[in-house]
Amino acid sequence: MHPVTNDIESAFSEIEQRYSFRLPPLFREIWRLGFCSGDTFLIMPDMEWMPLQDIIDYRFEDYQLPGLVPFAFTADGDLWCWHSVPDALAEPHVVECPHDCEEGSVYAPDFQTAIYRCLLEAAAGQHTAEQDLLDEVELIRLCCDRFRSLLSQRQTSRLDEILSRSPQSAVLPARRPTRWHFLLSREEGCLLSAEFPATKFSWVT
Repeated sequence: MHPVTNDIESAFSEIEQRYSFRLPPLFREIWRLGFCSGDTFLIMPDMEWMPLQDIIDYRFEDYQLPGLVPFAFTADGDLWCWHSVPDALAEPHVVECPHDCEEGSVYAPDFQTAIYRCLLEAAAGQHTAEQDLLDEVELIRLCCDRFRSLLSQRQTSRLDEILSRSPQSAVLPARRPTRWHFLLSREEGCLLSAEFPATKFSWVT
């Protein structure tokens, strides 16, 4: 085994021992593929990977919900975590824990779906400049290409369909700028609410 691979596997074992938790196979795979560090590092929209050592060393406050395992941050500094579920055979939910709010949200039922939702929300996002939208599209397309074999066909087909559309613009009311998008806000809301019902929980005890 390559020394770097040895280090990664050792870190996986430390994380699992530290949290009494089994890492999702997809998380292990993307680290082995180099998507989370090194020359093939992949920038995900609003999901900034934590170094494995930082996951090992992370310490929650005593008043925060037990059973959380951090793995990434949002651009605003909120925490992405796994949270175990009663079914020991099921993969843990992915939850978002805001840094400035006691109420978190269940983001996805598993890690693969969290990756898909992250890319879907980015593809459905709105921007104040056309170039910002086009730059985001290039990032999402790169992520989709890298994750294509790791996501389901339904998931990749949905992302491909959105990204194949032509950019649209809408002039909003006075004192608000033009918005560039692939999906109208109404379509975006319907799509996300249909696939991801809102579920809140308190991550501060």
